[in-house]
Amino acid sequence: MGSTAKQHFSKHEELASFDLLSTPVWIFDVERHAMWWANRRAVQFWRADSLEELLARDFGSDNQAVRQRLSQVISKTSPGEVASETWTLYPNDMPVTVLLAMSPIVIEDGRDAVLIESSAPLDLQSNEETLRLLEATRYTSLMVSTFSLEGRLLSRNPAAIDTFGKSDDKKDDAHSDLDRQLGDRLVAEALRQSIAGGHPFSRDLKVRTAQGPRWHQVQAQSGRDPRTGEGVIVVTETDITGRVQAEARLASLNSELEKRVRQRTAALERSNEEAIEARYEAERANRIKSKFLANMSHELRTPLNAILGFSDIIRLGVFGPVNERYLEYITDINTSAQHLLGLIDGLLDLAKIEAGKMMLQESEIDLRALLNETLQMVAATNQGSGKEMTLDCPLPEVPLLADARLMKQVALNLLSNAAKFTPEQGRITVALRLDGAGGDGGLEVRFTDNGIGIDASKLDLVFRPYEHNASFAGGVKNTGLGLPIARSFVELHGGSLHLESVLGEGTTAVLRLPAARVLARGPAQISPGRAAAEG
Repeated sequence: MGSTAKQHFSKHEELASFDLLSTPVWIFDVERHAMWWANRRAVQFWRADSLEELLARDFGSDNQAVRQRLSQVISKTSPGEVASETWTLYPNDMPVTVLLAMSPIVIEDGRDAVLIESSAPLDLQSNEETLRLLEATRYTSLMVSTFSLEGRLLSRNPAAIDTFGKSDDKKDDAHSDLDRQLGDRLVAEALRQSIAGGHPFSRDLKVRTAQGPRWHQVQAQSGRDPRTGEGVIVVTETDITGRVQAEARLASLNSELEKRVRQRTAALERSNEEAIEARYEAERANRIKSKFLANMSHELRTPLNAILGFSDIIRLGVFGPVNERYLEYITDINTSAQHLLGLIDGLLDLAKIEAGKMMLQESEIDLRALLNETLQMVAATNQGSGKEMTLDCPLPEVPLLADARLMKQVALNLLSNAAKFTPEQGRITVALRLDGAGGDGGLEVRFTDNGIGIDASKLDLVFRPYEHNASFAGGVKNTGLGLPIARSFVELHGGSLHLESVLGEGTTAVLRLPAARVLARGPAQISPGRAAAEG
């Protein structure tokens, strides 16, 4: 809905009726981030001497979260509707918690603004949502500490107290509480300067804790003290020691592998006998790498499942509702964790394939139904993109002897790949034919899109794991694991997978399975060629 449907006020005189209200009402100019008008009760609420003095006030110290939320009221609240939220405001730097009713409007020169009506100050003790949010900080593993702008410790949540203690008993005049918590005076000073400049701070640091040295991801933003209204520094920390140690082990392993490759390459130049030995060592090193990837992927799944579980609990409001802003954040966390879980599953599959431990769990499946199901799944994730996705299969069912999980993963990988590189309003078609692999009774499935296509010289490179380059895929972000995994799964079934593509016109993934995989069909399931002959 366009801005023409919003209320429009071009002069202060048009708002005279609001002066009769007993509640504070004001209009905030979002584009200029300044007060545009207020009724008498609002002037009193903001503790201003006059309307003129209130309109002249500088609100430039408001943090980015305030500006972002006001912009969201403009963009996400339909004209005539009201967004209600609990805010803590600071008239003359004194904190007051109120319920605000906010509506998008238009003021002089067509500028976007928000009409705001405030309730009476709220008693936080009777606000269940606020109490629940405060209680949640007691149980989170995220360490939260509040410091004055000079670095004096004001508060810590239980997780931070468990890590650092309630206060530092070994205080000295040379170092502030913030210096001691971060363990580096220069880093603490850089943090304070960043906050003073209006910028958030984020860095991975090695800190001293009651459990010994640990690696923390430290983030800091500016805030306001709800008791005094003074500016504060809010520091949140996440323990990433496990991740750092895993990265160190992986780097050490990669360094060792690179060292061995260099040594064996030199040996190849000396004799064929040493070349054979070098190849043996390289294969052994690759097995070690595959084993390591499998073990590390399992280790990463444990904390990742915890992230998914707790983010779902928060997102679903099991222990009480969360506000819209936090719901957006927790949804992003859950989506990112799901994406990371998919990457880990891919690494596990590759590790099993390279180690020769991937075994088929064969059963009779209906390939047509499987393709239709995966097509609907991919269509659901691309809802709203306008992409047309269709299944072209002349048979009511296609019985196949195969591993259902692996074949479904092949279809999902190929369809997701096609959707990723197909523009909006594009077209993706899955065509299934028997006798499609040369008339030998085999089966052929073609996954065709009209996307960006791939350069002919790069068609083989996209099937090599760990060698993905964004230039192969038109600059689209991609892990490069989907196609290698799909080809490996197809080859386990005795089939083949290759790409046909024209740059700028589209790509077709051609999947072929041998006749031995196609189970006997009844009279109602004859091939298209035979049906045409009998007709």
